Amino acid sequence: MTDELWSSEYAANETIRLNKNVSAGDYQNAWRKQKLILAHATSNLSETIRYEVLKEHQQLFSNASSTEVFMNDCLSGCRSLLTASRRRRAAAELQVEWRQPPDHLFEPVCRGKYESCKHDENIELKRSPKGTPPEKAAVPVSSTASLVPAPGAAGNVGFRTAREQLLLHEMQKTKKYETVASILMDYRKKSLGGRACSLNANFVQPVGRSDSNVLAVPKKKSEPAAPAADVLPVPAALADLDSHMVQQIMRESMHKYKPVTWDDIAGLDYAKSTFMETIIHPLQRPDLFKGIRRPPRGVLLFGPPGTGKTLIAKCIASQSKATFFSINPSTLTSKWVGEGEKMVKTLFAVAAAHQPAIIFMDEVDSLLSQRSDSEHESSRRIKNEFFIQLDGAVTNEDDHVVVIGATNRPQELDEAVRRRFVRRIYVSLPVAKARQLIIQKLIQQIHHNLSDAQIEELAKLTEGYSGADMDSLCRYAAMQPLRALTTAQIDVIDAQQLPAVTMADFTNALQHISKSVSADDVKRYVSWNLTYGIER
Repeated sequence: MTDELWSSEYAANETIRLNKNVSAGDYQNAWRKQKLILAHATSNLSETIRYEVLKEHQQLFSNASSTEVFMNDCLSGCRSLLTASRRRRAAAELQVEWRQPPDHLFEPVCRGKYESCKHDENIELKRSPKGTPPEKAAVPVSSTASLVPAPGAAGNVGFRTAREQLLLHEMQKTKKYETVASILMDYRKKSLGGRACSLNANFVQPVGRSDSNVLAVPKKKSEPAAPAADVLPVPAALADLDSHMVQQIMRESMHKYKPVTWDDIAGLDYAKSTFMETIIHPLQRPDLFKGIRRPPRGVLLFGPPGTGKTLIAKCIASQSKATFFSINPSTLTSKWVGEGEKMVKTLFAVAAAHQPAIIFMDEVDSLLSQRSDSEHESSRRIKNEFFIQLDGAVTNEDDHVVVIGATNRPQELDEAVRRRFVRRIYVSLPVAKARQLIIQKLIQQIHHNLSDAQIEELAKLTEGYSGADMDSLCRYAAMQPLRALTTAQIDVIDAQQLPAVTMADFTNALQHISKSVSADDVKRYVSWNLTYGIER
């Protein structure tokens, strides 16, 4: 309906309602139609305005003199219906099992404001058509009698208590309507506490359900089984371990990266030679490195952030063709007591089953920091289990498993960790030659006109920059040709037509990208390396 039709309908009902000669039933019907029209018209307004409009309309009905007349007519109809029903049953010589309810039960306690009461009144006002024989079922004609539907009946039957719903369900299962119906006999109307219902009440009339789903207890759905493609094959040596933990480590921690060569790492010649001696050669030729030549199982990489410690670990795994496990502290910790140390034990068992293997632990200081009296018991047990697996009584010397730890704060490591990480290698900031190689490697991907002398000059200007700082510098300079273009030019320009990166672009980038490692930080790393490192 359009707004004009809604307005016309409201005006017509207003005329009926204001007519002094109108009957109580017509007055109430006109009032209810106006209420529906107002609810539709105020649906897009705020809740406060909508509530006030409907409340004002509700008071018109509550204060009208015809309301009392209408309720009395309804109650008179109920009495006539009960009396006529008793007479019909007596004429048919049927056994009368009803008693006449006392008059005080017909007092209008809710005045038709509850939807459930309105439904009961409609049921009671429905008179049997003339000539219709009375039903044989011995069910009382009352508001609660409507709660006992005939077999096959459906639809909304109004408000029910939980007890009535349960008994009705039992009736529908056993088909014993007459036995259970007597329990439901109650001639009183449901007043829902006897308190007036506000217009914005949260009460929602229950929805009737069919016999197939009344009081049906939903079965707990089992978790869908993991697809066969996600279940990785588990070696027979891991059959005694928790299969869930094994699958979690193999799925989340076991990685295969693209091949990384030593040429991808600029500088660090001493560290590279140490890695070849302690890790790569023993993994490639385990028959040569036995007994006293057995390499250490723990290697620690420490130094300023952004110097390529993670890239070194990937290169070691790639060059030695070993299985690479990347472990974060969150992987080994759990909210359940005892799960953390079980995860550590499972990790080393899975690595031993896939040897040669490399376990890389980034930010190892967050997991294996100094033990203290104030730390949590679960954290202490995880550390102890890690020490046992790395170098303890249960360690198998024939396993080709190497643990590489990386940290920016080596001074916070526990003493037992330092002892087990036998090779402690300082990954320092790149020198001038290494910075020059980094610039050459990065800018070869774009069009530039830098000469070797200019690249060497840039390497001198970036003293104290880490590898990550050099990467950020080159990226910022490479964006300079794009910044010089307008939006319209960017939409139509071809990638081959971009201007070349110049020395001026790098000079401008130096003003925006500074080094991230201070001189004091470098001194602390150098001091720790002189005390505990292997390079003197």
